[in-house]
Amino acid sequence: MSNEFLFRLLISVVALILTDTLLYFGLRRLLVKQGRKSPGSKRFKWTYLSITLIFALYAVVHYLYLKYFGYGPDAYRQSFFITGVFLLLYLPKIVMLCFILVGRALLFIFQLISYLIYRRGHYDFVRRTRKFKVLSWVGFVMGILMFGCVLYGMLYTRTDYRVKNVSLSYRNLPPSFNGVRVLVIADVHLGSFFNTRELFPAFQKMNELNPDMIIFAGDMINVSAEETQPYINFFAEMKPPLGKYSVLGNHDQDDYMKFTKSPDREITETQLMLAQQAMGFSLLRNEHLFIRKGNDSIAMIGVDSWGHPPFHAYGDLKKAMNGVPSQGFKILLSHIPNHWAEEVKGKTNIDLTIAGHTHAAQIGIDEPWLQWSPIVYKYPLYMGLYQWGNQYLYVNTGLGYIGFPGRIGIAPEITMITLNRK
Repeated sequence: MSNEFLFRLLISVVALILTDTLLYFGLRRLLVKQGRKSPGSKRFKWTYLSITLIFALYAVVHYLYLKYFGYGPDAYRQSFFITGVFLLLYLPKIVMLCFILVGRALLFIFQLISYLIYRRGHYDFVRRTRKFKVLSWVGFVMGILMFGCVLYGMLYTRTDYRVKNVSLSYRNLPPSFNGVRVLVIADVHLGSFFNTRELFPAFQKMNELNPDMIIFAGDMINVSAEETQPYINFFAEMKPPLGKYSVLGNHDQDDYMKFTKSPDREITETQLMLAQQAMGFSLLRNEHLFIRKGNDSIAMIGVDSWGHPPFHAYGDLKKAMNGVPSQGFKILLSHIPNHWAEEVKGKTNIDLTIAGHTHAAQIGIDEPWLQWSPIVYKYPLYMGLYQWGNQYLYVNTGLGYIGFPGRIGIAPEITMITLNRK
């Protein structure tokens, strides 16, 4: 283990111990009748400590098992349990603690002012304010609600597949392509699912939509091409008249997250290319092709994963566009949306770019009247449709999940884009 890893581990452990200690005393003061020798105080202490110690023991044993005995996609998927249980336990604790600390800080300020101004009646004021626990109770209720949200996101929302309909109009869209319906998916992360039954409803919805074309915007796997095997027939059965097109994402290409015994990126890529070929996808790797309909055609351009560290910049847009006429309608598939901001908009005449990657952090608000996710501070282009002049970017929030085995407020997405000619 590196010194940096050990330092981060130590800081994390200290932070967790501090959180549990402060919250323990805050909740005991709120929920238990004061007095160390009261039966309620002892029951609360052992209940609280037992929950915390059971999680800590589970996390340590699970981590050691994965480190010394677990390899491959199954171990990677199992590691998500630690993340899920951690968030289920500590997000509510952090919410409760924030309210309790704010409440205690306000009481301290009020008591200090009382001491400075009303010295004679100060101690009576202190006795009265000690019973002021409104913020603590609000924090307790909010923590319980947060626990419910995380649990609901793990059990239900992560497979609550939603269809988003988007309509785009272009003056330069060829007449034959007017009304063409393009189905977009991204970030399936097949290795995250426990069995094919979990993903089957998504395939049902995609088949019912009956699209003209299917686009996959990268990240089909977590760590191994073996993850694709149970799902090849599901993808192969979808046969839109204008074809299926895909690109590789950072998990399809990068070796920074590979936990297999022999994390060979080239072998994984080769196996994944064969799997996507069996699924019926035309995989575009820094190249383009033309889709023909009637007497017209449009250019479909695809680049490998392009990002900043820790992700690699395998994508080569200039190479992919070599030979594409300057006139005509163009669609670009590029997994990481930052690529659009840095190399596409204003620098090319690509009409529509399709991306994924962000998952919208799998937590946030996705309503017609408000869209927000904490991932916005890392990826400003993180969800939905963006426009710059006549150029559009659409960021799909993903069909699967990774890290946290759930979604809170951000449902897994199937996008249906309708292309219209002005």
